[in-house]
Amino acid sequence: MQLEILTFCDAAAEYGGRLNILGAADTLVATDLPVKYPHCALVARMRAARIEEGDHTVRLMIIDADGGAVLSVDGKMSIRFAGGMGGAVNLIINAQNLEFKQAGEYAIELAVDGIQLGSSPLYVRLHEPNRPA
Repeated sequence: MQLEILTFCDAAAEYGGRLNILGAADTLVATDLPVKYPHCALVARMRAARIEEGDHTVRLMIIDADGGAVLSVDGKMSIRFAGGMGGAVNLIINAQNLEFKQAGEYAIELAVDGIQLGSSPLYVRLHEPNRPA
């Protein structure tokens, strides 16, 4: 299984195998810390081969620079293909009120069956208003 997309976004939807992603970003700008992000989605698109059909365990996490979990979701997915070939598998996790306590670099990580498929950075920055020179 190969990871094609792993991103943080405002919203996502899947319909008939088509993946729609709205507001994908790798940086969140906060006016104050801690910051709560009211609604977001974490999206993964994987490419699976026919031999990978079946049931799988999935773990998706957002971790801070110290390895602490901001979000940890464990679940199961079942992959079934019509026809003789593999294909794309879409995963959307909706989250509410994610709290980021400090500015810095975070990581979105995805594992399937205990094997990490990939990681994507997510930055939280504190807004600095323009100051006159």
